[in-house]
Amino acid sequence: MFGRNARHTSHSPDAAGPRSGATQQWSHTCAQDQGDILGTPAIADGIAYAGCGRSVEAFDVATGSVEWSRTLSRANRFSPALGSERVYVTIRGEKAGLYGFARDSGETAWHQPLHVVSAPVYADGTVFARTRTAGKLIRAFDADDGAEQWHHGRDCTPSDAVWSPPTVLDDTVLYLSTCAEAEQSTLFALDRATGTERWHFDIDAVASRSAPAVADGIAYFGDNAGHLHAIDLDGPREQWSAPLGGRLWTTPTIGTDSVYIGGVTGTLYAVDAETGTVDWHRDVGLTYETSAFDGETLYVGGVNLQGIDPASGETLWRVDTTNTFSSQFASPAVVGNAVVATSCVKTDSQQTRYDNRIHVVA
Repeated sequence: MFGRNARHTSHSPDAAGPRSGATQQWSHTCAQDQGDILGTPAIADGIAYAGCGRSVEAFDVATGSVEWSRTLSRANRFSPALGSERVYVTIRGEKAGLYGFARDSGETAWHQPLHVVSAPVYADGTVFARTRTAGKLIRAFDADDGAEQWHHGRDCTPSDAVWSPPTVLDDTVLYLSTCAEAEQSTLFALDRATGTERWHFDIDAVASRSAPAVADGIAYFGDNAGHLHAIDLDGPREQWSAPLGGRLWTTPTIGTDSVYIGGVTGTLYAVDAETGTVDWHRDVGLTYETSAFDGETLYVGGVNLQGIDPASGETLWRVDTTNTFSSQFASPAVVGNAVVATSCVKTDSQQTRYDNRIHVVA
């Protein structure tokens, strides 16, 4: 799922992606008039599932062959989440909502019409979705039949800028909430089975697209003022806050001893996970894409798809869409020896719509 797992660590320790000599193995282009594609593919058993413009499609990672395709509606831009038998997708547009599709065939198992604003999250038989409905910001559904189990939310009008999905660890669901026109945000902790609030913690900052990434009992997330926060969940209390600069829209990536996060200014930061000290920062042309990590290399989207040395920030390799006017790679996924990423591409300045593409680099 987005961030690889329900804790959104974006760390795949069982993968060994390309550290040098990376080349594109194949790419697939969706129909030009089919919305946009900005999600991270969800991958298992050699198959990548992705929103592809108006469609949800399943691809063989090794060959690029399309296993199945289901046409839905515009703006299918969020990352899918995988269960054992189904792939869960949130859709905007005329057929908006949360869908459960059969992984092997793409047949629709169920659909909940919702005003969704983030990728779904799957954990142990439950699918969690974020909506823009006051009082029902987070909703939990049975993964088999789509029946709603519970919902939670504040009564205030939610900010239009909040796109971050919930985070699940053990028996707890975390999510960030920002009311419209507010100058602070709140981190909520809910009981995963019932949705009952356990605690909430106010942050003197405005959070928007950065979801909490959790490791060793600490939740890391960025805000619109350029601060990276580390919240000790046992308190809860703020362990540290690092002023990095720019708007931090990406969800942090958990490294070995560091946390990596990019700002909309194009700077990628490596921050000591324990102290909040900046180890290094590099201009990598990043926008608001979350990095993937396999223990040896960071994989970064943005204007280009890049492999980055996590110790120094040095660019090890770069793959771009040549002979194009502009491109934007979404948050990549690393699996096995390959990096899988989606992109929006314009081939010339007169092109009014983006070409939506899926790429595999190895």
